This record gives sequence, structure tokens and C-alpha cells, in this order.
Amino acid sequence: MHVRKSEKSTTASTDATSEIDAALIARYKVPLAPVPPLVRRIACELVWELIHLNQGNCPKAVHELAETARRLLRDLATGILRLDVEAVESGPITSDARIITTKTRMEW
Repeated sequence: MHVRKSEKSTTASTDATSEIDAALIARYKVPLAPVPPLVRRIACELVWELIHLNQGNCPKAVHELAETARRLLRDLATGILRLDVEAVESGPITSDARIITTKTRMEW
């Protein structure tokens, strides 16, 4: 199957947007509007890496820029860095998760 370059870049852009939204959705209302310059830079670096990976050759410098972008994204997601955009309202944290331990009931 022959894929035109524009289709590859569209796929890379969609993948990068999905990665960004997944990282920021717990803290910010996504999609971000307007997109802050830092997030635009992160997106560009992720897209650039994805295009190279799709071509089968990703230079080390491109990969390092993408990893730096992912660290920035993690910092935004955890609140170390903040964006001047609408945040998600925080509510009580609830969970249906069970705690699993190595102790049996008889050991309690």
C-alpha cells in the first residue's frame, strides 16, 4: 500500500494530538483552545519524531527533542508546570479498586 507523505503527516499529527490529550485530560479541558505555544512546540516535536519513525529512520537528535517534549508534557500533566488555559474542576477522588496484599485473611 502506497501512502502519500501528507497522509503520513496527518497520521503523525493525529497520534501526537492523542498523546497530548491523554496526558493533559485529567488536568485541562481538551482539546485546548487556543493551543498554547508550549503545547504547539511539544506537538511539533512529537510529530517530527513520528514522521521519522514511520520512515524507518529517526535521528538521535529528533528522538531526544521528542523525549524532552514528553518530559514537558509529564510536567504539565503532574502540575509541575501549568498552562494558562481552562482547567478541569477537581472533585473527590473515588475508586472501586481493591487493595491486594500478600497476606491471607487468616493472617490479618
